[in-house]
Amino acid sequence: MSEQLAEIEARIGSVRTLASVIRAMRAIAGARVRQTQGQLASVDLHAATVSRALDRVLSLAPEPPKPEGPPLTVLFLAEQGFAGSFNARLLSALGTPPGGLVVIGTRGAALAAEQGLSALAQFPLPSHGPAIPPFADRLAETLLQLAGRAPIDAFHAQTEDGSWKACRRRIFPRPAQPSAPPSQPPLLTLPPEQLCAALFAEMLHAELCRVALHATAAENTARMLAMASAQGTTERKLDALEQTARISRQEAVTTEILELSAGVTSS
Repeated sequence: MSEQLAEIEARIGSVRTLASVIRAMRAIAGARVRQTQGQLASVDLHAATVSRALDRVLSLAPEPPKPEGPPLTVLFLAEQGFAGSFNARLLSALGTPPGGLVVIGTRGAALAAEQGLSALAQFPLPSHGPAIPPFADRLAETLLQLAGRAPIDAFHAQTEDGSWKACRRRIFPRPAQPSAPPSQPPLLTLPPEQLCAALFAEMLHAELCRVALHATAAENTARMLAMASAQGTTERKLDALEQTARISRQEAVTTEILELSAGVTSS
């Protein structure tokens, strides 16, 4: 009986250690979600500023060529594990992309390859905000080379009401919204066509930063939900083990009392 009790207590210790790890992972994921949401406000402001400038320049430049062919899809999946069914649900929602595919996220890319999705390129998803702008620079350069005249769509997850959902959005070229020519045209140091092309590229950079932050927040939201479920499971397991340990102790005490009583009686 003592050996059985020792084994149960050892399992209780292991489950408690696992529970502490799960709580830590949940807390880290929550902190990253809050940090990312704060960074999104800055990226949204930058994108809005570029968008306004682009609208003004479009009124002075010739209409850009229209995109041709099926879109190149940039698929944002999880970079790390312990995110539950995050990758599987995104891949199921994606279906078969109409054109080429670029996959972001190391852990998700492995699952996509297992499911037979062929990617033209693959990038890791940065887990910290300061690494996202240089990541967006490298990704934008690759996307423009691969897309040619085709449009570029992003397929990613986005947080919503404490959970997340999959969404697709056109990130290049941005739908033209030319405004009326201003009464006082802006002072330009570049030809309107050249400035318009630079602003379109900057808009792509801003959109990639925004989508990457949304994807990071959604991945960590999925990890929080997975860890919350795991925490509930470990707590129930711990309660059951502690109940078993109490019963085992009671049985051990009862057995010892009976043995002592039998010894006194025999003497």
